[in-house]
Amino acid sequence: MKKVIFIENDQEKEIDLDDQKQMNKIGIKVMRDEEESLPNHQSGWKSKVMGITPLAVTVIYLFFGFTEGLWHPLWVLFLLIPLMSTILFSKKLLSMSLVVLMVVVSYLLMGFLWGLWHPGWLVFFIIPIAGVIIGDTDKKHRWRD
Repeated sequence: MKKVIFIENDQEKEIDLDDQKQMNKIGIKVMRDEEESLPNHQSGWKSKVMGITPLAVTVIYLFFGFTEGLWHPLWVLFLLIPLMSTILFSKKLLSMSLVVLMVVVSYLLMGFLWGLWHPGWLVFFIIPIAGVIIGDTDKKHRWRD
């Protein structure tokens, strides 16, 4: 039985954390560990892959940049860093990450093929619009009453 001490009207009061009715009555919301914890990025193979991705991308970029002079085309490798995070930790991989990827590719194609860099940047507004439409599918991150 866990208790917590709080101050109400300049008086110390003690409340039992297992007494939900009393806590709701005074406006205290306690979430259990499984409710409030975010995805565990600190352990497991996914976090190891995520941790090594920036280093691996940088080493590959520098190696081929210095040896083969492929600085320009290989900068795209740095897009793997946020992409790996999305693949490994996101539950809406097929929705938002594909939208972002399509927007970036569209912008680059419009810029390189037709020189439309200036009006082309407007396609980036599709990302937040899609985010609002798709919404947050992970219930852990929604507001609670």
